[in-house]
Amino acid sequence: MDHLPDTQHEPIIEEDSKLDEDDALDPRIQIELERLNYASEAINQLEVQLDEARRVCDEFKEKSEEELFQLEKKIGEAVSKARTYYDARIKLRDAKEKLIKAKHRFERAQALHVAAKEIAIASADYMDEAARSHQNSTTWNETYLQASAKAKEAEQEKYEADLDQQNAERVHFDLEQLVLKLQKESRRAINKS
Repeated sequence: MDHLPDTQHEPIIEEDSKLDEDDALDPRIQIELERLNYASEAINQLEVQLDEARRVCDEFKEKSEEELFQLEKKIGEAVSKARTYYDARIKLRDAKEKLIKAKHRFERAQALHVAAKEIAIASADYMDEAARSHQNSTTWNETYLQASAKAKEAEQEKYEADLDQQNAERVHFDLEQLVLKLQKESRRAINKS
């Protein structure tokens, strides 16, 4: 407050009835005090609301824990028996996602392979046409070599994607059979859980 020119360095004692106009607080200080009082009231209200929210949350937590404890006593064994079924279903869902990704990868690789082969065939045709008409065929030869290399790469990618897809299909099928088996074995526990 030393930086304010109109402030007094002596402590001010507030006495509502004894203040006269000469002893009144600087209006800036009065405004700041009112702001602080308002902020203090707002903080107090928020603290009360926080305490109430914590109390309600604790009550809800205790009630929920008791309900869960009662449910666990009632169907706890069924849940543990059905857990393997639900775990297998989660794995099946993951396997299905992997299978879909593998199928998309194979389709992309196959399309890329077909396109690369078509470019190689077209460049070979242009290279033959250029040779027949006694033109310089080196540009078409380079294009043909690049297209052939891309076709080989695409064929390798297609082969790897096909293997991935077959593996994903096998895993998906095995998990599907496991889920069906567990569903038959644990039907009662699954329904109870």
